[in-house]
Amino acid sequence: MQIIILIIIIALVVSNNKKKTANYKKDSLGQKETTGQYGSRNGSQQANNRAANSRSVTPASVNAQAKKGTKQESVVEYLNKKAAVDQAEHQAEERQAAIRQKKMYGNAKVGRRLLLGDPIPKGMIRVDCGYCGAENVLKSSDRGNCLCYFCRTKL
Repeated sequence: MQIIILIIIIALVVSNNKKKTANYKKDSLGQKETTGQYGSRNGSQQANNRAANSRSVTPASVNAQAKKGTKQESVVEYLNKKAAVDQAEHQAEERQAAIRQKKMYGNAKVGRRLLLGDPIPKGMIRVDCGYCGAENVLKSSDRGNCLCYFCRTKL
């Protein structure tokens, strides 16, 4: 029984290796075409399409940019644009979280987290949550209208 399982495993490994080598050969042929080793114009078009796909740009936009005579955007420009989009998404998520919190808890403030060994800032007091036991730092004036940092129960 163990011999049969061993033979099956070996057969799977061998077939997987054959697939990998076949894919590697296809990729290396495609790279030779793009480097101009075969001297075809089609290879340069394939290189443009691959570069466009790797940057999430459609081939249609690459052709439109090529017709206009403009350069394609650099990787740094693309990353800067992506960072700006990600930051906008993060701010939108933060706004949604604030709206949800206001609906659920009203205008109650949330205590700040107190890490083990951190000193308590001036004008603040340490309050232990009665439900979860977490240590919160609150302004002394906010004592009656605050929520726990972790479990959001009233302190």
